[in-house]
Amino acid sequence: MVWLLGNPKDFDGWGATNPGWAWKDLSNYWEYIVSKWQTTHVENDVYMQRLLNVGTNQGFTENPDINNFTKYGPAGVSRRYFSGVLETPSFARRTSVWTQLVKPVISKENLDIYVYSRAHKIIFQGTKAVGVLIQDPISGRKTILRANKEVIIAGGVFDTPKLLMLSGVGPKKDLKKLGISVVADVPGVGKKSARPHFSFTFISPS
Repeated sequence: MVWLLGNPKDFDGWGATNPGWAWKDLSNYWEYIVSKWQTTHVENDVYMQRLLNVGTNQGFTENPDINNFTKYGPAGVSRRYFSGVLETPSFARRTSVWTQLVKPVISKENLDIYVYSRAHKIIFQGTKAVGVLIQDPISGRKTILRANKEVIIAGGVFDTPKLLMLSGVGPKKDLKKLGISVVADVPGVGKKSARPHFSFTFISPS
């Protein structure tokens, strides 16, 4: 489980046109997450240290906290960290969204979990999202879940814009080509979802 905070400048840009989404509005949530997820790393990892040395030799700053933008900036090299709850000074149990956020509140009456169900479409009244159309994977039955306050779409970098476009939110010319009724002409939907990011996985003996 790995948590990486976004760049505060990106959030402030979104918050300029979407009240409630600026960094200052969301920072309390990040602090909550950090309080729930402790990190640990492999000490005396010779291979990792060599990798860090390559980065610093190329002019990058070694950043002990990959989520600290204030002191080190967004660019830097960091050793691999594992997210977990520290149970003893030498042992941490790996965690996930399920163990840390969902499991503790699973018995709440205002929480329903639809396992493996697929969201097909956001339901709109005008331009206001009021629900989501989902389908049960076993029976094939489709159900509309109505929202009293808001609909939050968290389908990841690919499925979020896909669901928006299937619901009529996206570039007008692309939606019309697919025969999708336009709810809102938003040219940027899906355009920057797959920007190239440099990353790689390095595995060393434990």
